[in-house]
Amino acid sequence: MRLVKQKLKGTVTRVKSLQAAWTLFKDTIIEAQLKCIPQIKKHSKRTKKEPPWLNNHVKEAVRDKKASFKKWKSNPSEVNRKEHKHCQIKRKNVIRKAKKEFEEQLAKNSKGNNKMFFKCIRSRKPAKQTVGPLDDRDTKGALKDNKVIAEKLNEFFASVLTAEDVREIPKPEPYFVGDKSEELSQIEVSLEEVLELIEKLNSNKSPGPDAIHPRVLKELKCEIVKLLTMVCNLSFKSATVPNDWKIANVTPICKKGSGGDPGNYRPVSLTSVLGKLVEKIVKNKIVRQIEEHKLLHKSQHGFCKGRSCFTNLLEFFEGVNKHVDKGDPVDIVYLDFQKAFDKVPLQRLLRKLNCHGIRGKILS
Repeated sequence: MRLVKQKLKGTVTRVKSLQAAWTLFKDTIIEAQLKCIPQIKKHSKRTKKEPPWLNNHVKEAVRDKKASFKKWKSNPSEVNRKEHKHCQIKRKNVIRKAKKEFEEQLAKNSKGNNKMFFKCIRSRKPAKQTVGPLDDRDTKGALKDNKVIAEKLNEFFASVLTAEDVREIPKPEPYFVGDKSEELSQIEVSLEEVLELIEKLNSNKSPGPDAIHPRVLKELKCEIVKLLTMVCNLSFKSATVPNDWKIANVTPICKKGSGGDPGNYRPVSLTSVLGKLVEKIVKNKIVRQIEEHKLLHKSQHGFCKGRSCFTNLLEFFEGVNKHVDKGDPVDIVYLDFQKAFDKVPLQRLLRKLNCHGIRGKILS
């Protein structure tokens, strides 16, 4: 904390541009991480880890079983054999009880600590699914080199993005009817708002390409909040973001079918923690704007506070049951978009945002 405070002392007020503010922020945090956080050395030899359900009762039962076995071997009497058999049964029951208690506690805490829950699930999988080898249609062979696989997947992910025809974009219906003062065209965030968002960060999440860890941000929140607020406001004022926020670590995940077909993979992007924090600020402001002016239709359930897939289903079934009770025929059509996130028409979306009163620098 002292190192960060000394580095930022007197420099925050002199920063005027977004890139300069972000560079100062990033360099300060990275320097503090390198100097103050011990690096874990990876050992070549794998050490056997203790199971998470192992407690003192289990350890004591294992020790008793070993001692009784040793005693029976040195003096093979009937009494010692029965004692060893009793210790065996006791150890088995204690292990079973410890596993049961651990799993019950894991299920109870899964909402607050889902990292531990999924770690346990992954440990029970037979093997970790790897990426590739990919099928090569040109040579009718298999691509096994990691660099070649990465380039092939990158080429495929880029090819499936929608090539939007911007020549004839339909003009959407204007939803926003307020005056210019009620438009959402500029955002200025306060120290308190930024501090609240930092406190809500999940310390267990991984850092993005900029290597700034969310736990470090939480530990240094009081020292960095002033500069971070300046970075956010400069970003809103200039309608731009630092280049580091545009970079992502992309991991291909095989969703279904053969691992050799690039079409079966979906890209999962890990971006900057600070970039996501700014996105959350913009999202909260847009949601508030839409709710205040009642710009969403009542049939919208997704991404709405107090609504979900469950409330959508309840409302849907209620409508269907009303028709069925009257004896009316009901036809249901289910629609799904293949690779939906690749099909978003961005220019049409921007025009629709404009019609909802989101304009100016925020739209940019």
